[in-house]
Amino acid sequence: MSGLIRRMAPLLAARVATAAGTFGWTPFLVVHLLQQGYTPVAAASVLTVATVTPGVAAPLAGYLSDRLPVHRMMVVTTLVAAGGLFALALGARFHWVAYLAALLMGIASAVNSVSFRSAVPGLVAQRDLPQAYSLLHSGMNVGAVLGPGLVGLAAGREQYALALLTAGALFLLAAAVMLLTAGRWQTAAEGPDSGHGTPSAPPQRPGHRSRLRHPWDSWWPTWL
Repeated sequence: MSGLIRRMAPLLAARVATAAGTFGWTPFLVVHLLQQGYTPVAAASVLTVATVTPGVAAPLAGYLSDRLPVHRMMVVTTLVAAGGLFALALGARFHWVAYLAALLMGIASAVNSVSFRSAVPGLVAQRDLPQAYSLLHSGMNVGAVLGPGLVGLAAGREQYALALLTAGALFLLAAAVMLLTAGRWQTAAEGPDSGHGTPSAPPQRPGHRSRLRHPWDSWWPTWL
């Protein structure tokens, strides 16, 4: 188990941070919008967009996960979520900013969730997958417990914009972990399954990269 945790450490750390950010902003979004002069109905509708969109965007998440590199998707969607929270914290006085940020956060959440699960087979051996998925879920639960407390401490005396900024910073922390450990992820994904716990390459699903040429491949940073 210790070896499994060691191999999954970057993924678990990123999952805890993203879950803490997600569960951290949720209790404070509506009160922040009310503080910005929104009506209760308008504030609730922004929250609805942010929380319902992940379910609606699930097919898109599956489509992208079949075609785009998992690590890139995780980094990009984590940064999008952070940007959405910063926009809500600093630009919510403009209603269109709040709705657009909530929509982008919802889409990013759907893709991000699928990406985390898709990353597991590239980090652990086939026989360790059940335990690995359990660890990933446990990491999400830890983040769900820690997030509201951490963000709530940052909120202080009704500083709800600061709460959203703190939640966004947690997403930035997750992205930093993924970027700093990119080489380790690539090594794990390329390793053959030796049967002794060595990570195995995730199975290539039909159409993976072969049916869609990414127009940004020529300029995307090689360290992502």
